[in-house]
Amino acid sequence: MQSRVQSSARVVRSRAGFAQLESLEPRLAMSITAVGIGGVFSDDGVIPYVLDGSIDDHGGLRAQSIAAGIGGGAPARSYPVDDLGLDDHGGLRPGFEDSFKPYDHSNGAAFLRRYGNSGGWYQGRDDSYARAEFSFLMEPAQGATLADSEGSWGLSFLHTEWEDGRHEVDVRWGSAVISGSAITWTINRVGREARADTDSITSVTPGGKLLISHEGHESVQLGAGKQLALYIDLDRADNEVSTGLLYRIAPDKTMPQIAGTYRVGMVATGALARSVSAEDAALLNFVLALDADGTYQQYDTADYDAGGRTATAAGTWMHDAGTVILSQAGRGATWNFAVGGDSQLIPRFYLTTGAADQPVVGLAARAESATTPVFTVAQSATGGNAVIYELHDDRTWRRVDVAARSGGPALRSEPITWEDRKDGLQYAAGISVNGGLVLFRRAASGLWSHRILSDDLAAAKIATDLNIMVGADGLAHLSGLDSARDLVEYAQSGRSGLGGEFEWEFHHRGDELRTAGLPMPAFAGPLISYATRWNGLNIAGLSDDGHIWSVWWAPGMTGWRSDDLTVGLGGGKLSGGLTVYQTSWDGINLAGIDDSGHVAVTWWVPGFGGRWEQSDLTAMFAGPGLAAAAVSSYVSSWDGLNIAGFDKDSGELKVYWWSPAVSGEGWKVTSLAAAIPAGSPMPAARLRGLAADDSSLNLMGESEAGAMVRLHWEPGMGGTWAATNITASAIDA
Repeated sequence: MQSRVQSSARVVRSRAGFAQLESLEPRLAMSITAVGIGGVFSDDGVIPYVLDGSIDDHGGLRAQSIAAGIGGGAPARSYPVDDLGLDDHGGLRPGFEDSFKPYDHSNGAAFLRRYGNSGGWYQGRDDSYARAEFSFLMEPAQGATLADSEGSWGLSFLHTEWEDGRHEVDVRWGSAVISGSAITWTINRVGREARADTDSITSVTPGGKLLISHEGHESVQLGAGKQLALYIDLDRADNEVSTGLLYRIAPDKTMPQIAGTYRVGMVATGALARSVSAEDAALLNFVLALDADGTYQQYDTADYDAGGRTATAAGTWMHDAGTVILSQAGRGATWNFAVGGDSQLIPRFYLTTGAADQPVVGLAARAESATTPVFTVAQSATGGNAVIYELHDDRTWRRVDVAARSGGPALRSEPITWEDRKDGLQYAAGISVNGGLVLFRRAASGLWSHRILSDDLAAAKIATDLNIMVGADGLAHLSGLDSARDLVEYAQSGRSGLGGEFEWEFHHRGDELRTAGLPMPAFAGPLISYATRWNGLNIAGLSDDGHIWSVWWAPGMTGWRSDDLTVGLGGGKLSGGLTVYQTSWDGINLAGIDDSGHVAVTWWVPGFGGRWEQSDLTAMFAGPGLAAAAVSSYVSSWDGLNIAGFDKDSGELKVYWWSPAVSGEGWKVTSLAAAIPAGSPMPAARLRGLAADDSSLNLMGESEAGAMVRLHWEPGMGGTWAATNITASAIDA
């Protein structure tokens, strides 16, 4: 029997693909064990195997597999997986040792519980379809007892039977009820009546394997979450072998809880297999996106992983007491899934109009990212589009088009991003080409959604200078100037509405200031915003006469006020814009460039009361003048203060810096051109600095060609910096 696999995914062999595990301490990584069942397609049917192994701290799966044979299995062999290759969409693509030829195409779904999965799958095949293989994988239930398995389970398994020199492969399904030491089966197969049987469970191993008395060769392996299990029968002595899945069913989950993106892998037989492969058995896989509004989209797995978002099928879905039914638009066909007792779905049947149910054995694993964003940087693109670049903890950059991913309008402003600590989700906001304020939200499922916040609140639109600040109370504030250059703000109220989304309120700060008898500053340069440790909220910018104005509020005040921070300080006129950095001793520092190119810092500490000071760092420390258009700042975890910009004469990127270690020497100046290898990409505009949570120091900006470039330093790199063309290296996500 030749096998067919409905997939065209690429093989990934890079050892870097499992960098996520490298962040684990070795003793933790070595404690991760893996078990699985699978099958090799051959002319003698689908020959199943089981495997048992562990994951080392480099991501290699070291396992032994046992193939079906007389007496319960053939001799163990080394399973040839070298690198599990987890990817950004929750995929699993094993690499292979040099002694084993990899498949031409492979795909899968991650199974580690560290990423919220109770089980995953793998499929591989050659272009000629001469070889094909599948596996279902999970972490075992260490220390499980018989009581952990008690209750009702759904069941589906692949069965191969030999008779008179011929073989028959089919999918069978039903249920299992475990009570005490007895397991009662109800098993169905196409065209036959259901069969019931009861066996005894003779023992439970420390790894969660239930040994069953039936002819001495059956077992059930519990998964770590105790919601998924593997069914194993490898003894060919009776000319029958079977492997499959047992799963708990969760009837009470809601559609929003079920909604999300899944990687679906399955084995089909009979009419369904022949419809895609003209053979008796076939492998199918696709990405399934279930939206909470009851619609869904289906994608080719390989195309989805490559960044494609063209649906191969779409329709509606419903949930009823633990069963999800997908109705394909225009095809007269439905998919039937069971809702697992964890975060997964179990494919059970495919039905076309006028045909009998066609059972499958499969698993739909949640497709959340197996990596975590370390930080993000946004960029506006030509044509009214904008993207977010995310650096993940696997050292890979992802490019996210939030408008396209959410179905929202294109943006004419650079989006701003933040993670909301109240729900742990990522948010973004931007000004649409139509002028509306768009709020984007990435759900735990990984799916982006959007709302036009200005329309929802029927409020004034932000025209320019969109900013984000998050108060000490965790509430987010989006501010900017409207078309009349009045200051307006959209702020979270602290309440949640329908669906758990945060409520927002609108405030016209310009009108509030005038009502209080205070001036609305005539802001001329770009605005900045920042929140203090004591929840002081501040929006600042330059007026047309080069003064720093602040519109601010602090706890205990009845309303917002505006102040000219420059008046009386005697400093020069500032131009271009401001950058703000705060210190661990609660100092606030607003840095800008005066009309001579000098770096002027207007600063405040709590001991000053209402008084501010201004220092000319260029004059005090004989530093270079900087161009006014691209000043930025960042503060390291060791209280290192940094102000970066381009030399106003040479255009060279330079950094004014100070740290407690050199506090007696004052501020110093470093040229990053000398610290970057020759020929490296360099930012030339729109500079922004960031001291990230991974202890890296970063300067990012656009090159002369418009690419987003990152310069960064990390502890251990000495005095050298590294350069990355983010635009060229990012993968679509």
